[in-house]
Amino acid sequence: MLQERLRYQRVPVEVPVECSYQSDAGPRKVRGKCVNLSTSGMRVQLQPSPPTGSVIHLRFCLPEDSEVLVLDAVVVGNYDMNHIGVRLINLTRDDRWRLINFSKSRFA
Repeated sequence: MLQERLRYQRVPVEVPVECSYQSDAGPRKVRGKCVNLSTSGMRVQLQPSPPTGSVIHLRFCLPEDSEVLVLDAVVVGNYDMNHIGVRLINLTRDDRWRLINFSKSRFA
């Protein structure tokens, strides 16, 4: 039950995020912030926002962790105020474990 809850329940967090993706005009790199995250996705505020369906690459650090996470994701929705919803893809075992431990620490 906890694993299922951690997979879908988002944890509020504000951390800087660097996002890179391929646009029609060529490679783009933008900075924004992660608004919330789970072990399967994130909500990120970016300007400009990549379109729904884009594969993006995210770089950020979890709070109280100096090791950079580099994650791939697919944009699943564009929302108001330049927010996008993303589904994380191709997570390594270590990256998934770091996200699970972070989420557990916030639910404790």
